[in-house]
Amino acid sequence: MLLNALVQEVDFGKISERIWNDFGNELSKAFEVINKHSEYTAEQIVGELGKTPRTIENYLAKLKKAGFIKRKGPKLGGFWDILGG
Repeated sequence: MLLNALVQEVDFGKISERIWNDFGNELSKAFEVINKHSEYTAEQIVGELGKTPRTIENYLAKLKKAGFIKRKGPKLGGFWDILGG
């Protein structure tokens, strides 16, 4: 279990660094929120980061298009799956 958590942490660090390099700090912060709170909706991410809904929707679209995240399940009750890009 501990080894699995360590591997996930290393993978997240590599993914987060790639996102920061490709998209910048603000989008990287959104990714970190999604990783920490995979159950969050876009609206909850807005509240966490203090950005406009449109900005967060743009961030999510970029992350999805680049293959870093995918939403699974319904809008309420679903979660974000980290894919790795």
